[in-house]
Parts: sequence; C-alpha cells; structure tokens
Amino acid sequence: MLLEEPEKITIKQILSWVEDDQLGIPDFQRDFIWSRPDIEDLFESILRGYYIGAFLFWSTSNRDLNPTRIYGIESSRPFHPTYIVLDGQQRISSLYYAMKSPAANLWNTKNPYLFFINVDNLLKLDQNNSDDELILVESLMQDKAEKEDLLIEKTQFRKRKFPISKIKFYHDWLDNFERYLETEEKRSSEESRQIKSKLREAFSNLWQSYQIPVIKLPKEMKLESVAKVFEKLNSTGQTLTVFDLLNARLTKHGIQLRSRLWTQALDDYEKFRLFYERNERFPVNLLSVMSLLRNKPVKKKDLLNLDHNNFQSDWQIACKAMNEAIEKINNPKDGYGVISPKWIPFAAMLPPLAALLEKTTGRRDRALCLEKIHQWWWASIHIGAYDSSTDSQMMNDMKTVQEWFDNDKKIPQTIVASKNTVYAEFMDIISSGNALYKAIICLTSLKGAKDFVNGQSLELSELDDHHIFPKSRVQEFDSETAIDSILNKTLIDRDTNRNYIKTSKPSEYIKTIMKEQNLSRDEMMDRFNSHLISKAAFVCMENDDFSGFLTARKKSIMEEFNEKLKITV
Repeated sequence: MLLEEPEKITIKQILSWVEDDQLGIPDFQRDFIWSRPDIEDLFESILRGYYIGAFLFWSTSNRDLNPTRIYGIESSRPFHPTYIVLDGQQRISSLYYAMKSPAANLWNTKNPYLFFINVDNLLKLDQNNSDDELILVESLMQDKAEKEDLLIEKTQFRKRKFPISKIKFYHDWLDNFERYLETEEKRSSEESRQIKSKLREAFSNLWQSYQIPVIKLPKEMKLESVAKVFEKLNSTGQTLTVFDLLNARLTKHGIQLRSRLWTQALDDYEKFRLFYERNERFPVNLLSVMSLLRNKPVKKKDLLNLDHNNFQSDWQIACKAMNEAIEKINNPKDGYGVISPKWIPFAAMLPPLAALLEKTTGRRDRALCLEKIHQWWWASIHIGAYDSSTDSQMMNDMKTVQEWFDNDKKIPQTIVASKNTVYAEFMDIISSGNALYKAIICLTSLKGAKDFVNGQSLELSELDDHHIFPKSRVQEFDSETAIDSILNKTLIDRDTNRNYIKTSKPSEYIKTIMKEQNLSRDEMMDRFNSHLISKAAFVCMENDDFSGFLTARKKSIMEEFNEKLKITV
C-alpha cells in the first residue's frame, strides 16, 4: 500500500488539532513521560531551527483503540479523534504542555511547571553561527514562578522571561514589551523597535513558520499492519519497553493491557505506583512474573510472544504475586528491610521472588520454602548474581530454587557460591547505587534503627543515609578515602543529622545527646546498637577513633549478613 507524501504542518496547526480533539493517543502507546529537560531541549531545537523529526498519524475511527486525549487536556465531551498518533506523542504532548500550561503535574513530579524563553539569550543568538552555550529555554515550578511574580508581565519584561504559554498572543506581549523598554528603561524608540522586531521574527518562526513533516497512514490499513509499523518504528533506542510493544500486539485480541489491566493494577495495589515512579520498567517486571509462572523464559522476544490465551487471568495472578513480593521485602520483621523502592538491591530480583512466593501457595511445607527463598535472596545479593545477564539468572533461579523446595539436597549454586565467597571490601563501597550498599541499609532497617536523639523507632521510609563520623570534620579523622564508605553511613533523620552530627565529632554529639536527655551510657549504646554499631564501635566513637570504628562496624555487618545467609564462622 502506497503512502501519501508527508504533509508539513506548523506548531500553530498542531495545537489547533489538539484543542479540536483531532489527535488521540491509542491505548497501546506509553504514557507521557518526558521530563523538564526533555521539553526544554525540544523548544531549544525549534528555536535554533533544528529538525525534530516527523510525526506519524493514522487516519482511523477505530474505537477499539480506546484513544485518549493529549496529556493535560481535561474534557468530559465525547472523544472521537480524526487521527491516532503513532509516533510523536512525547513531542506533541510537550508542545501542548508548555504552550497551554495545564494544571497537570509533569511525569515523576508533584508539581506543574511553566516554561520560559530567555529573551536576552535569544537576542544574542546568531542563526548563522548559533552558540550552543546559550540557554534559551528555562522552567520553573508554577508556585515558584508565582512567588517570583513571573505571572505578571512587568516582571517578565524586567527579568527578560517570555512565557511560552503566551506564544499565541506574542504580538500583544511584544507591543507591551516595546513600551516597557521605552518608558521604564528609557531605551530609544529605534532600539526598542529593533529588539521587538528580532523577537517577533523568532516567536513567529516558533508559532507559525517552523514546519514538521507528518506522515499519515490510510484509514484502510489494518490494525495488525499498523501495530507492525509501530513496532518497527520503535524497535531501536529507548522509546518503548517490551510492555508497550506487547500492548500493541494484544490489541487485536481485545486485550487492553495498558488502559485497563495496568490502570486497574495501579488502583488495586497502591505500592505499585511507588515502584513505577522509581522505575518505568516496572510493568515489564509483571510480564516477567507471568512468563516465569508459565515456566517460560523472560528475554525480550519471549515476553513479546506471551500467549494471549488466559492472559487476563494470568495477569491477575502475577499482580497478586508481585504485591506479595513487595509486602515481603517491606516487612520490618521477617522481610528484607527495603523501606522504599530506592533501596532494593536488585530490581530484577522482584519477578523471581514474586513467582517463587506464588509457587509456595498451598504447600504444606510453605514455611520451609519461605526460609529457602530468604536464603536465596541474601545469597544472590552477596555474590552479585543480578549484576548482569538478569534474564538468564531469573530463569535459572526459578528452576533451581523450586527443585530445592522438593529436595533439600539440591542446594542452588547461588547458595553454594555465597558460602564460598569472601565479603567485598566494604570500605570501598561508597555509591548508594551499589547493591551491597543498599543491602546494608536494608539490614539496618531490619535492625529497627532508632533515632539517635529521641530513641524512637522512626518511619524508616522517611529517613535517608547520612554520615556517622561527619564529613565536615574529615581532616581530623585522617582517613579521607573512607569517609563516604557504607561503614560510615546509616539511616538518620534529617533534623538529627543537621542539628547534632553534621558539624560535631561523635564524642561531642554523643555527650550532647546524653546530657540533654539525662541518658545512661547503656541507654545510648542501645540506640546505636540498632544501627549495627556494636559496643566496640561505640567506644571508638567516644574516642573519635575512625579507623577502629570502621573495623568494628564491618565485623557487626558481616555477622548480620552471615545470620541472614545461615553461615557459621
């Protein structure tokens, strides 16, 4: 089937189509997920005259696609778009968001944002020899913009910030700006007119001269063919996940993966949203659980070919299993101490954990199986089993751990390797992205870390990792390389860190806290013990002995790890 020649349209026309409900997003498309820098870069490119790519639309009235409006549009009227956007959703949504300033929050934020053009930098821009160092587009949280009076024209003129949301009325803005330059800044009429003229040319180009090619697939094209075009179009780069592509394939079977199944899962399991906000690939993890429970591999090609038969019922089972896995890792008593998605050592361990937990359902020996899963979890972290080749590791663990359920002698290689693996040099672990760093934070949360100051068990999910020996006094501890080590970090309340620890040596803040609260030394040691700080380590803190503290705390952490791994030394 021959395609029509691309049509070139302006941004003004795109916005008109959006507002007239002519453009819709099919349910197999992913959400609008562009961030502030992405939107800023898009407008930077347009203002510099760079090519931003073509759009691909499908002229169809197929209502089975359950199309939705461009992000940010609120309307209750019936929606039957003229075109389905197959490629260009992120760019079109970004154009609309910046130019219309809806009240909706941007992806992974809790705030709406406003976008501004830096007028001074735009005036400096030489179209024939553009300076990439010039920042043309900036953004601010809406409430911050309000506090800075940037919703008031006079402030915009003074600070040289043109709100992109005013692009439709740029002529009025420029007329007022010209008068401001003459009356408030005493610029000459000629100079003010020249500034206005140059800005008018740039704004006019943005609004009604810059052109974007649009390719339109004919209405007669079958859905299956469109899905294949969509897949090929998005098979490279990071545009789509397996979830998005499978969503496209399942449409022809009447399965609305994103718009119904995933949306319902977010409503049914509130913690899913937390993990999704941290990792947009979280829905793929649910597909991996499905595949593991079907005894199938979890490589991309396998997930893309998940059988549509019993898909919805298997999806429900996978969601339930994943929720149980999340509850398990969050559990402060017999769980894994993952107080927030930020601290999960390996996100790829969630699918096999969920599938293994589901496989224990109804077993008479479930308690024993759960203990084996417990060992597998900590052993996998200990040896870094999920550092690479996670797809193969998931499948292997699913097989070997289940065999271990049925035969105590079939101990998985992961467990064996862990017992024979020497601990990493904790002194060198300084990145909070390191799996062992996260695991030690988890061990601390499982210990029930008490606040240094009031001794209460805090809401651990609200805490963050801070230094025990403060970094501000590092020169006095004679060990700069180890100050950021996980051995010198623990979960501490922000106020406690700021008011007691940040500028004080341990010997000083320990005495201050004990004096303020009339605490005995044993009571103080009990608080620190909940942070895997032993009596020996506490004594080192009293003497500001950083090297001795690191040695003593390493011993405590290793003992705690060994207990989880069932290793005796």
